[in-house]
Amino acid sequence: MSKIIFLNLEFPINYNSPHILEILAPCLGQLSLAAALRNRGYECDMIDLSLLKIYKENLWDHLSKLNDFEYIGISVHTVQYNMMMQIANEIKERFRDIKIFAGGPHPSLLPKSVLMNNSPIDYVIINEGEESFPKLLDELKVKSNNFRTQGIAWKEDKSVYINPSKPILDLNSLPIPAYDLIKLNEYYELFKDYSKRYGYRNISFRIPLEASRGCPGNCNFCCARLILHNKFRNKSPNRIIEEIEFLYKNFPSIMKNDDVGISFVDNNFTTNKKMVRDFCKLKNLNGFDVKWAVLSRATDLKDDLVKIMSEANMTGIYIGGESGDLAGLKAMRKGYNGPNDTIQAVSRCLKYSVKNIVVSFFIGAPWEKYRNVIKTLKFAYNLYK
Repeated sequence: MSKIIFLNLEFPINYNSPHILEILAPCLGQLSLAAALRNRGYECDMIDLSLLKIYKENLWDHLSKLNDFEYIGISVHTVQYNMMMQIANEIKERFRDIKIFAGGPHPSLLPKSVLMNNSPIDYVIINEGEESFPKLLDELKVKSNNFRTQGIAWKEDKSVYINPSKPILDLNSLPIPAYDLIKLNEYYELFKDYSKRYGYRNISFRIPLEASRGCPGNCNFCCARLILHNKFRNKSPNRIIEEIEFLYKNFPSIMKNDDVGISFVDNNFTTNKKMVRDFCKLKNLNGFDVKWAVLSRATDLKDDLVKIMSEANMTGIYIGGESGDLAGLKAMRKGYNGPNDTIQAVSRCLKYSVKNIVVSFFIGAPWEKYRNVIKTLKFAYNLYK
């Protein structure tokens, strides 16, 4: 049986700062890929460098203890790119026959640059990989060089070839992510340790979950419209409840804690209002009182929707405010009528006791003048007050 090891890289931040709490979570994308691969008969394992208990210098000891693996998969954001290339080069020096696959936002957007110039990366999985990754491995097993799998890039004779990707339309067809590959309690214990160290009391350990992919927005600063084909798709409310039930059954000692919640990683959870309402009703009917948090556009957060989400124990929300300047919102194609949309969204969340509110802002865009930046900073400050 062919075996693939997934490496989850750490983020290059100061691990002695409270920002560590923002990244103490397993890589949901890799867990979803692993589940899809296992359904096709591939054995999977995972090494998470972000847990701090497996430092890079000890990585080789861990890899040496894992028998008969043929492939390594690494998912990276741009800030992790240099780290990926360094580790991939060292892997090639120690395990010459291992094939290395790169995926995630950076390789998906720039597959050619990732593969060129004597790169240690052998293949790139472009965008969503639950269908393309198993198909590519199937083709490799028969030693095919004429790859027909969509959503991949590879190099041959110093040339790079790219097969365009397509979106996965039926998210309900995907298996539940392979949470059994990780020790969720290790993430939770580290979270508690850092929370105590920095005195955080009103923050929860968030387990990542996915309800949808894509966003109908056309913001020109966001890579989601490129990676996810600008096509919104969602899982059914019943399927989302099934995944929450899975967490309760498999991690009961963690899910019972008051400081544990779910973080929906969707680009815009509130796109399909009917799905949101039906999910909230089902969640309440099933008696799941776990807290949850989402990302949303300000214009989606109408009074009735915020109310029903709050009643289903939504306690946190991340709102894309982006700019305190109407000209800035228009330049980035945000689709807001103005900064007041953000004010109204925050007010509605506070009205229904959603207290963990984060509003993002975009500073330093090419079209911005000094006065635009100052306007956004003042807007953010007044919103915080």
